[in-house]
Amino acid sequence: MAQATLDQALTRLFEARIRLGLFDRYETLPYAHITAKDYDTPAHHAVSSIWRAPPWCC
Repeated sequence: MAQATLDQALTRLFEARIRLGLFDRYETLPYAHITAKDYDTPAHHAVSSIWRAPPWCC
């Protein structure tokens, strides 16, 4: 494998990871502070009980 091919592949890989924020500090991520108490509420349970997965799904 040529060095240039490897360099291009790694550049693309790390560029994608940077764009996805995989190297950002956890504290700076917009959803880092969401906990179970934020979404485990009676209102959310009521909505989730309305939707049922189609038989072919699971």
